[in-house]
Amino acid sequence: MELSTKKADLKEKLIKKLVNEGLFWSYDKFKIVNMCPDSILIEHTLKYGDIEEIKILFKIFKKSQIKSVWEKRMKYDCRFLKLNYYLARIFFNTNFNTSEIIKNSNERRYRFKNITF
Repeated sequence: MELSTKKADLKEKLIKKLVNEGLFWSYDKFKIVNMCPDSILIEHTLKYGDIEEIKILFKIFKKSQIKSVWEKRMKYDCRFLKLNYYLARIFFNTNFNTSEIIKNSNERRYRFKNITF
């Protein structure tokens, strides 16, 4: 997806800010600035960014794209229950049923338990 110049500048500034804050500590600092996949930027910002950084995400990407990343990568992660509840209610205007999330998370854990090596 091609971003406008203004959005591309915002994206670059956000990535550099997150790199300086240490949110991409496990990535090569020079490569991540130039080659950060949108999904990684969205996920890291939702998980570890502050409110202002999350607001910038919504200026760069469509709400549907951000919500899609949240649903695929974060929604069923029990480590982020409170954050997910907040994101669902404030940014995505949707209900968030924590008991359903815990149930789905437990089902995933049991599937992994049954894997033998």
